[in-house]
Amino acid sequence: PCTDAVHITIKVQLDATALIITITDTGAGLPEHTTLEQLLGKGVGLGNTYRRVKKQFNTNVTIGPNQPAGVVVRMALPIQQLPYA
Repeated sequence: PCTDAVHITIKVQLDATALIITITDTGAGLPEHTTLEQLLGKGVGLGNTYRRVKKQFNTNVTIGPNQPAGVVVRMALPIQQLPYA
């Protein structure tokens, strides 16, 4: 487990076609050679969020290492599919 302070950053950008959400942390990161399927099978939050975003917006959520440490999650939600768009 990571004993140092972990920082979480949420960045939201709007471009011509999508709302782009990037979430990063500076925690322990992902074990080497971890697959997306393995990540989604652990716990409730990540898998649940991934499946809901994929179903609702038909878009991918990417999950990978943050440099120098931690994890980065990115998703682009098409503007025309957002509520109140």
